[in-house]
Amino acid sequence: MAAYSKNAIVEIFELLWRETDDAHGLTANEIVERLEEHHREHGDDGYKAPSNRTVREQLYWLKDNPVLGRSVGRIDQSALPELRRRCADPQPGWYMEPYLSASEMRLLADSLMLSRLSEDTLGDLEDKIAALSGGREGYPREASHIDAFEHYNSDFLHTIEGVDRAIHEGRAAQPPDELIPRFPNGRAVRFQYCDYMLGGALEPRRRRDGSIRWYTLDPYRLVYKTGRYYLVGYLHHKHHAGAEPHDENLTCFIADRIRDLHVLDPVRTPVAHTLDRWRADGTLRDDDEPSDPNDVLDPVEYVRQRPYFVTGEAVPITMVVRRGMLGTVYEWFDAPDVSDSGQCDDEGNPMYEVVVRCPELSMMWWTLQYSTGGDVIVLSPQSLRQSLYEAGQRLIRQYRPK
Repeated sequence: MAAYSKNAIVEIFELLWRETDDAHGLTANEIVERLEEHHREHGDDGYKAPSNRTVREQLYWLKDNPVLGRSVGRIDQSALPELRRRCADPQPGWYMEPYLSASEMRLLADSLMLSRLSEDTLGDLEDKIAALSGGREGYPREASHIDAFEHYNSDFLHTIEGVDRAIHEGRAAQPPDELIPRFPNGRAVRFQYCDYMLGGALEPRRRRDGSIRWYTLDPYRLVYKTGRYYLVGYLHHKHHAGAEPHDENLTCFIADRIRDLHVLDPVRTPVAHTLDRWRADGTLRDDDEPSDPNDVLDPVEYVRQRPYFVTGEAVPITMVVRRGMLGTVYEWFDAPDVSDSGQCDDEGNPMYEVVVRCPELSMMWWTLQYSTGGDVIVLSPQSLRQSLYEAGQRLIRQYRPK
């Protein structure tokens, strides 16, 4: 294969992407040698490498005209002493800035560890992150090491892809010969929802007659919290006497436990309620009430208000915590209102008043988790204090020494 100037730039670009970074460059001569070696390895004995001059011209063109947003630069000998402070073997020459830094790759790779994927799938994704980033061959893989969970759902990536497509697909086209309104943005999805059985196997939920139960949902957002992905949406066909629609139908599913998800035809199963039909407090607007862009439910905030995810209204909760609990408060709650309570504990340390918005049941679980040392005292609402008292009574009866 003969080498032409117009071909050389592609090979040079690939070589810089794969084998250089901001501390390790390649000279024009080394690039010529790498190209010749690469073609010999692939049996291209008739290959003629571009000249040193052509390579330099292409390098300067890449420097002045970034391709795919990738910056090309040059490491001079004068820069080596500074580079040795963070790298043992810096090399002068031309280089391409990595698309992802080592720390960014670590964040992406570590986030994969939190997903319940198979070991093979995790390895494939890790390789793709490394290839996307660029840098010296093998270097990106040093950023992290991924181990798979023992129990995982092989449908996880299919679920994420389907939900993303359902949320972002545009309006369905209105048939020209039918006088029906345009369908709202997005599409509904239908799926099975699984529980873990003995031994860790996932089994779909079933009805009383033994048939598999299917769920139909208007998906709003996938939200990541405390090691899990939650799918927030409006659940179709869930009606209980005495419950308002926003209390029972605005709900959340753990994405890891969703199986066999299908994006539905909007003509046959239209979206019942788009996100703009919900007020910021999680209540559903009346059918004749116009949407208000300044008062729309934020699915991320909806999930973050719940230290443990339960549906239901988030209410103001006031508590007093010891100083050592402040870190825990800020880690569990997105926007707590913290102030000095004017009180001190038995050791003279200041106590802090904290106000958060959270469903009472979720807050009761959180408070019980940190109640062993008396570090949290709920002041209001009284209904939550009563629930904690009753829970304490049950614990006393259950664990009273015999």
